Amino acid sequence: MCNKIFSKELFNDIAFPVGKKMEDLATLYKLINKSNKIYLDGIPYYNYFIREDSITNNLVHQIDTESFKFYIDRKDNLLKKYPSLKNRILSNYFTACRHNLFIAYESPNRNYSFESERERDLKKYKKYIWKDNSLSLRNKLSFYLSALNPKLFYKIRFRKWFKWKIIQEQEIQ
Repeated sequence: MCNKIFSKELFNDIAFPVGKKMEDLATLYKLINKSNKIYLDGIPYYNYFIREDSITNNLVHQIDTESFKFYIDRKDNLLKKYPSLKNRILSNYFTACRHNLFIAYESPNRNYSFESERERDLKKYKKYIWKDNSLSLRNKLSFYLSALNPKLFYKIRFRKWFKWKIIQEQEIQ
């Protein structure tokens, strides 16, 4: 949200969830939906600094089942308002499921219920990957294979990267 300017009237009935991580996920799409006009100019007005110990940069803390509900709410609300964008919306949700599932596999506090729900979502929504024209064939294949057997795909493709990232984070702490 740091690089956006909003009219204050948009916040009359929209608020950030208090005490939640990733609160922009729960709020940004609502603000955009409520806006009458959106302007993009491509000029960088904000110099974003990523701290090594930030929530965004810390994979161990990123898996938060409570915050994942924001993805589900966003998917459901966008499907109601924009049914013609169903393929893109569900493809985006699939990507969020896969990303959070792979983080969950490495979490020190495994949540097996969360993992099995995301694995079911991957299988349920994999058909929308093929219908999303914004994805390259390589990404479509990668996403589809990860839906067939997420744990195996993760072990083959991503485990070394996540292990390296977590080791880096632990060295910082």
